[in-house]
Amino acid sequence: MTKLEKIKILENVKKQLKQEFIGLDSIIDDLVTSITPWFVTPEVIVRPVVVSLWGMTGTGKSSVVKRLVEILDLKHKTLFFDCGTECNETDYGRNIGDKIIDFINSDEQYGTIDENYSKDLIYVFDEFQYARTINDEGCEEVKSS
Repeated sequence: MTKLEKIKILENVKKQLKQEFIGLDSIIDDLVTSITPWFVTPEVIVRPVVVSLWGMTGTGKSSVVKRLVEILDLKHKTLFFDCGTECNETDYGRNIGDKIIDFINSDEQYGTIDENYSKDLIYVFDEFQYARTINDEGCEEVKSS
């Protein structure tokens, strides 16, 4: 697929998202602008592309991202983390790294970790304000959800 075709896809995605999510036009514009280099010219990206969305609960941030991934047919390359639940579990034996490795290894097409495959994955950290953190004394800080 050419770069021009990819740009056209993003334009159509933007239009579709704006029809489905009324009142989020500027958020959708910013989101699509932020992912354009990653989507159109991934070969020039040398660092991860980080896109942060923030706002009041229930405004559609998570839904827009999930729909974007769905429209672009990237569900198979997307790993969602709900930090509101996953980072506050009592069983800390599994960490995010383990889940990423399991996700990559579960792909039937690739079977094992492949550097080229794993470098363009999408990681969505939802409810990030509930993620675990370490305090000044080096101890885990418990956050209420």
